[in-house]
Amino acid sequence: MYPTSAEAIAIGQALTACLSSEGFGAPCSSNGPTPYLESVPTPPDAGLKGLSTCSGVEDAYCYAGNDGEYRVQFELEGDNRALGLEKGLNCATEDGLRSGVCSSLSNAQ
Repeated sequence: MYPTSAEAIAIGQALTACLSSEGFGAPCSSNGPTPYLESVPTPPDAGLKGLSTCSGVEDAYCYAGNDGEYRVQFELEGDNRALGLEKGLNCATEDGLRSGVCSSLSNAQ
């Protein structure tokens, strides 16, 4: 099960800095839900071209997901041949990494 967000949201920001059993939220706390990732990383401050934009945030890691699938769109400054990723937009899904824009969720809620 993946956190649900039919619309792409910028993760690693103030209100999406923690990934817990309740999804993305404000920074994790010791008395909050079980954290899976206490500090969701933010994209680099320089070098990107603003290609990955969501929630009004440029140069963002953009997440969308539902019970059975997820998408994280991100931008790379250069090719990563070992992973088959290219400069520009790339996508992480439940099936792996691929070069290019993320597709829509098939079960969008």
